[in-house]
Amino acid sequence: MDLYHLPQGCGTWPAWWFCGPDWPNQGEIDVIEGVNQMTNDQTTLHTNNGCSMNGVGGFTGSWNYGSNGQPATNCYVDAAGQYSNQGCSILGTYGSYGVPFNNQNGGTYALLWNQTEIAAWFFPRYSF
Repeated sequence: MDLYHLPQGCGTWPAWWFCGPDWPNQGEIDVIEGVNQMTNDQTTLHTNNGCSMNGVGGFTGSWNYGSNGQPATNCYVDAAGQYSNQGCSILGTYGSYGVPFNNQNGGTYALLWNQTEIAAWFFPRYSF
């Protein structure tokens, strides 16, 4: 998805996501999501019990933290030590959302989703 502008400010919650018909058993992928004054996109997987991203690395951005102060790497919507429906969530780089995103004339988000992997990328407009 190539965007030049996202809604920004208090009370906004723009998102681009995919969801199976039997949530959360068939999962949800949030490629773009954030609320209010956020400046970093959240890319999140929400699943039923048994999906963990513990030990996964090699990405830009950082893990969001759960209610226990540890990285939120459990994708289960009711995972212990995480906020309700938090899932496993990676906080993107500064400028991937909100006012900074709009000030740089947006960018492009891409999603790879196949039988063995899910990956997402953000490319700021100034990078291409």
